Amino acid sequence: MVGKTVNCDSKEWHGWSTYGIQSFELTEEPSHNSFLFEQGEDFDNCRIEFNVGSKGSGNVYIGNVKVEIVDPAELQKEADVRNPSTKGDFIYNGSFDQGNHHVGYWSASEGTTLSVPRYTTTDLTGSDKWVVDVASKSNYEQIENGVKYYERRAQISGDGNVRPQVYQSGLVMPKDAYHLTFDLYSAKETAVTAAVYEMDGDKLGKRVAAGRTTVSAGKVNTFTWDVTTTEDIADAAVVFTFEKDAKVQLDNVSFIGANQGAAVEAVPLGDKQTWEGDNGGGGKFAIQKDGEVYYVENAASGNAWYAPQNISNDFTLTEGNRYRLTFDYKMEGNSNNRFDYIVQENGGGWYAYQDVKALYVDEATQDADGFNHEVAEFDAGRTLSTVHVVLGLGNSQASGDLKFSFKNVKLELVTAGGNDGSAEGNRLEDVTDEEEPEVEPTTPSEPTAPSEPTTPSRPSQPSQPATQAPAQNTAPTANPAPAPAATPAQAVAAQVNQGVTPVVRAANRNNTTTTTVTTQQDSDEEEELSVEADGEVETAEVSTTTAEEAAAPLQNTALESPKESKSALPIVAVVLVAVAGVGIAGFIRFRNVVK
Repeated sequence: MVGKTVNCDSKEWHGWSTYGIQSFELTEEPSHNSFLFEQGEDFDNCRIEFNVGSKGSGNVYIGNVKVEIVDPAELQKEADVRNPSTKGDFIYNGSFDQGNHHVGYWSASEGTTLSVPRYTTTDLTGSDKWVVDVASKSNYEQIENGVKYYERRAQISGDGNVRPQVYQSGLVMPKDAYHLTFDLYSAKETAVTAAVYEMDGDKLGKRVAAGRTTVSAGKVNTFTWDVTTTEDIADAAVVFTFEKDAKVQLDNVSFIGANQGAAVEAVPLGDKQTWEGDNGGGGKFAIQKDGEVYYVENAASGNAWYAPQNISNDFTLTEGNRYRLTFDYKMEGNSNNRFDYIVQENGGGWYAYQDVKALYVDEATQDADGFNHEVAEFDAGRTLSTVHVVLGLGNSQASGDLKFSFKNVKLELVTAGGNDGSAEGNRLEDVTDEEEPEVEPTTPSEPTAPSEPTTPSRPSQPSQPATQAPAQNTAPTANPAPAPAATPAQAVAAQVNQGVTPVVRAANRNNTTTTTVTTQQDSDEEEELSVEADGEVETAEVSTTTAEEAAAPLQNTALESPKESKSALPIVAVVLVAVAGVGIAGFIRFRNVVK
């Protein structure tokens, strides 16, 4: 069972509502483990579970189990000065699983909501940590299949026109090169800005540097940003700012200084390396050396990939750093020209830094001496001092006359803090503007005066026909009788038939200007446009309209002709309305309702 994991969580006995879940790796030596969870409701019957099934066979020893109430203030207590971790990471609780409500060390700006739900019912990556809560399928939770996901992502949103913003302050940042990484999910496309600020008391002060990029929708994206500070910052903050209306999920935040971690050996496996042979069952054999070349003769494959195997001396790898392994190899004799290698912990949980990888002889890429070259890079997930490289011949199908040779084995540090961000995509681009760019509002808060309309000017009122002087001995011609005044419906219909915007009439109702315009669509459907004006309106004058006025185009409006609109499609316009008795101008929003 060594190296396997055990899950621990607390559950309500009757409703089986899970309140906490953590995974711990089993080791040969006794180890102490603990975690915090917040009880959000009263339970009369609760229990603690340790789940070790389906993990393997063997004995697991658990003792000194204790559940105690702690002061919530203690959960949120933070040291005035926080030192970076051994890998140089300045972010605490980057995985959002510590502190009260799981948001320890994080702050949210005014108008920003920051929360970490106890669980979710959506797998965002296809590999989110999950448990099956059988009772939740039939109890008050009503969860399909009873599957609950426990990735502990921070859910972030803003109120109204507020740009959501979260940050971690209290960082003492020496001048250095820093590498920021984080995972982000958004249901719709948005943008994120990551920045370093100086703190001004308990508020964000001067912005030192920033990077920005767009966030594609519907998947968890990993982002990176590299920034170099030229001065020490006594009280710094790492800040994330999102677009208005953004609803995102943030996780796995790290901010690593290139020279801020524990001392790291630049070449863990180099000139002073040694090698020994093992038949896969503990039996030793000698590995020969000729100059810079190590070799094994008369090798035969066993019943596992590592039987037999060539094993290096132990060395130390540090969590969060990126390493590169290089070596040359050659195979001569009877075999399928394949071998395997791994970079792993020597004993204990046999933790793998670079998992088993198969290599083959490739004549097309061999050098003049018949050697092929291998290069592999990996990120160290743990700090261990008992790491070695293993070259295994078990899958070579060698029958006893294989000569396996290797040389120039070197394992070196690439970057402190993991990936150097050279991969294409998902990198934040540096920005220099001090303020965040404003997002164009859908409805401007203050209307501007409309420009001179490009549509034909309103035709003047037709004058009465001139009366010609009657010819001699001819009776004067009488003026034609005026046509009867058109009804409002007729006037609107006439406008529609002529491709002219209908006149909008406003009527006051409960301090909100509401206007209804009915137009005749090509499909003979009746379409109602409801208009609401922002702001309070005390009075609205309604004037009568003559047929000539109704037939004239409406000025100062962006409303398109109903003839060009399609049935059931929204018609959006901005209309400048002058309100008598109040002396203000407001913007009007149209919404389309099809009956």
